[in-house]
Amino acid sequence: MADLKDPEIDRLKHHISILESQIRSLGHEPHPADKQHHDSYKLAEIQPDSPNLPLSLDEYARYGRQMILPRFGLPCKLSIVDHDTVELSNLHRQVLHSVDTVGKPKAESARQALLRINPSIQITTHCLPLATYTLSDVFTPESKYDAVLDCSDTPSTRYLLSDITARLGIPLISGAAQRTDGQLVVYNLPANVPPNSNLDTSTAIAGPCMRCIFPSVSRTGAGAERCSDVGVLGPVVGVIGVLMALETIKVLTGFGVEECETRTPTMLLYSALSPRPFKTIKLRPRQPGCRGCSGTPLAKKRGDQTLPNVLADIKHLEDDYIEFCGDVNGTPDPVNRGMIVGEPGSRVHALDLQTALSQSLNSSGPPPNIIDTRPPTEYGICSIPGSTNIPLAQLLKNPDVHLPSQPSRTFVVCRLGNDSQIAARALRDALVARKGTSEMGDEITAHRVVDVIGGLRAWAKEVDPTFPVY
Repeated sequence: MADLKDPEIDRLKHHISILESQIRSLGHEPHPADKQHHDSYKLAEIQPDSPNLPLSLDEYARYGRQMILPRFGLPCKLSIVDHDTVELSNLHRQVLHSVDTVGKPKAESARQALLRINPSIQITTHCLPLATYTLSDVFTPESKYDAVLDCSDTPSTRYLLSDITARLGIPLISGAAQRTDGQLVVYNLPANVPPNSNLDTSTAIAGPCMRCIFPSVSRTGAGAERCSDVGVLGPVVGVIGVLMALETIKVLTGFGVEECETRTPTMLLYSALSPRPFKTIKLRPRQPGCRGCSGTPLAKKRGDQTLPNVLADIKHLEDDYIEFCGDVNGTPDPVNRGMIVGEPGSRVHALDLQTALSQSLNSSGPPPNIIDTRPPTEYGICSIPGSTNIPLAQLLKNPDVHLPSQPSRTFVVCRLGNDSQIAARALRDALVARKGTSEMGDEITAHRVVDVIGGLRAWAKEVDPTFPVY
C-alpha cells in the first residue's frame, strides 16, 4: 500500500474537519466546542486584541467585506419575542428553523441558529405572547430598544406594537406577506434631521404611527386575513424580510438621511406576479388627533416619558384593543360567542358534525348539507365525504342560490374556521331575505346554518386523526 504524501494527508484532515463541522451544525444543541467558542466571546466581551484597535481581529475578518456604516455599534443586542413553537409548515419561509427544531420554541430555535452564524451577538428570548399583560416583561428599563421589527400576523398585536413604540419614540419596521404579495412600512420615523445636524428636533414633525394610517381595522377583508389562513409563497417572505433588515439598518445608522431632503412616509408594495413587482405609495403624515401618537413627543428624548407611565397608559387601552380589533378578553366559549358581532348558537364543534352524519345514516331523513369554502385546489387535497365545494368568493356573490331547496341543517367548513364564519353569516342573511319575500316562512325558518369551529384542523384532531393537516 502506497504511503500518502503530506499534502494528501493535510487535504483529508481538512475534509474531515469540514464534515465534522457539518454534523455538529445539524444538532439542535450547540456542540461543546461551539459552546466553548461562544463562551470565549462572551467572556472576552469582544475586547480588541490590541489596545490600538477598536475591534478584535475576528471582527475585522468577519465584517471586513461589509459596507462600513457610521454610528453602527458592536456587539449587536437582539430580543426575540415569540410564544409559538416550530411547525413543519413554517420551514419553507422561516429559514432559521429546521426539521430538528420542530416542536421547540421558535424564539429559542432562532437564537441558537443566529449564534451558529455569529457567536458574538447577545440575544434575549421571550417565549410569550405580546399582549398588554406581557409588555412589562418585554419593554423593561434595561431593554432600551433602538428599533422594533413587527413580523406578527394579528391586528391586535400590530396595533399594540404601534401604540407602545409611538409612546416610547421607537421606530417600528412593519412587514407583512400573504399569498404572492407583501408590504413594508416604517412607522414612528424620527423627524427628518440629519444625525450630525445642530437643528432643534423639538419643532420637527415626526412620522406617523399605524393608527394615523389605518384608524380602523378590517374584520372580514384582506386586513383580517392571516398567513396561516391564506398561505404564502416562501420567497415573498424572504423578500420582505430582507427589505425589513435593510430599513432597520437605515433607521439605526441614519444612513441615507443626508441624501434625502424630506423623509416622506411611504408604503412599499411587492407583487411577485407583476412585471413591475415594486410600487411605492405615499402615506399621509402624522395626524394631530390620532389616539396612538397625538401628544407624544416622538422627536424628543425617550426619557421625557417614563416607561412605567407608558405601560400604564397602554394597559388602559386594553378594552379598546378588544373592541377595536375584534379580540376577546380571556377564552369565552366560541360556540356562544359566534361571529365577532355576536350570533349565539351559530357555531358548532367538529363532533357535532360527526353526530349529524351518523344520525343521517341511521334514519330516512336527508343528510346534512356540508359546504366547504376552500379553493378548489385545497379541496382536491382532502375533504369530508359528502361535502360540496363552493369557494368563499363564489358563495358571497349570490349566497341564496347555494341554500338547499328543502329545509335542512347546513354546516359550513373551511381549513381553520375563519372563512366559514363569513360564509355562514352570508347564508343566514340570505335566509332572512328569503323569508321576508316568501310565503313559505315556516319552512324557511326550519333551515339552520352553522359553521364548524376550527374547520378541518378540528375535524382531524377531534374526529378523524387520519385526515390530512396542511
